[in-house]
Amino acid sequence: QLGFYLSGTIGDDSNSASIPSEFVKTFELGLGIGAAYSVWKNWDVEVRYNQGLTAAVEALGEKAKNSVFQLGAVYKF
Repeated sequence: QLGFYLSGTIGDDSNSASIPSEFVKTFELGLGIGAAYSVWKNWDVEVRYNQGLTAAVEALGEKAKNSVFQLGAVYKF
């Protein structure tokens, strides 16, 4: 899976700040795995996990990779 950095902030609605672009990689590579199951007529549920293989952020000698768990419902028409 390919990822491209467009913009970013850190914090919450009451206290947020922009992430300086020199700490963020503009490109990220990840691996995703998932499954879907048809539960009823046009409805499916799906689960997916994505793990970053390359660092998304590098600052103060530390590296951070993205890790995402997704759960979804799909209606097919």
